[in-house]
Amino acid sequence: MEEVKLEFISPTKLDELQDGESVNKEIWIYDGIENGELILNTNNWVISCVANNESKSVDQWLVNEETHTMKVGTQEEATGGYRMLDYQFAVSMVGQLCEAKDLVTYLQSLQDVFKVGRRQSEPNETNRKTE
Repeated sequence: MEEVKLEFISPTKLDELQDGESVNKEIWIYDGIENGELILNTNNWVISCVANNESKSVDQWLVNEETHTMKVGTQEEATGGYRMLDYQFAVSMVGQLCEAKDLVTYLQSLQDVFKVGRRQSEPNETNRKTE
């Protein structure tokens, strides 16, 4: 996968789903732009809107989960239902857009974009005591 149209269920909506409930994916668009569909390039993690010639790194976007819209902005500009597109949102989005076999690779790459450290939840085999 290199470029994919942003068509997914918002993380908040996913969290609210009841067992067995289904919901349709939403097409995410650029705020205020007619035909402003958004495309994610998974090679460089840039979201683009062809309609207004806007392209920025995934971590430079604001999202509004209620209206399924995005726009370029900073934390200070996150008003009116918008918030920064954070790592958790990106993981949910990418998890719905890519094939399972590619998911680990994409998530590791996203950690670099959002400067999220890799967790070391288990001790290394060489550090374990033997009895």
